[in-house]
Amino acid sequence: MAKDSLGDKGPRVRKDILEKVEAYHTKHRQMKMLEKELKALREEIEPYMQDKNLASILGEDGRGVALENRRMPLLTAQFTTYDIDDLVMVLDLDVVSECIVEVVDRNLVEAMVNLGKVPKEIEELKKFSLKPHFVAK
Repeated sequence: MAKDSLGDKGPRVRKDILEKVEAYHTKHRQMKMLEKELKALREEIEPYMQDKNLASILGEDGRGVALENRRMPLLTAQFTTYDIDDLVMVLDLDVVSECIVEVVDRNLVEAMVNLGKVPKEIEELKKFSLKPHFVAK
């Protein structure tokens, strides 16, 4: 078993754990540098692909990148920022009523589908947006 050693500002920590912490930070630093390099490459490649209307580009080695459309649910925090009870305490009721809107509870609808109370075809009514997503292939 490795012998304990004293950390700079804390309790005694085994030497093998201290080495793992150092290795972790080294790898983390390398990862951040790679992420920065990838971002710079992407910032050149993606606009080029969009400008030339290219869905994908293959390198000479057969590997490449692609812009794939992904279905993204239309989610927003617009309806979750304020608590109705808190608003009622501060605002006039007529103003509060203007701020309240009806929304569909997606989780409840999906639960109803799973229970068989709502036909599965309701899924076709889901609203979503297509957003290009840059991927390596």
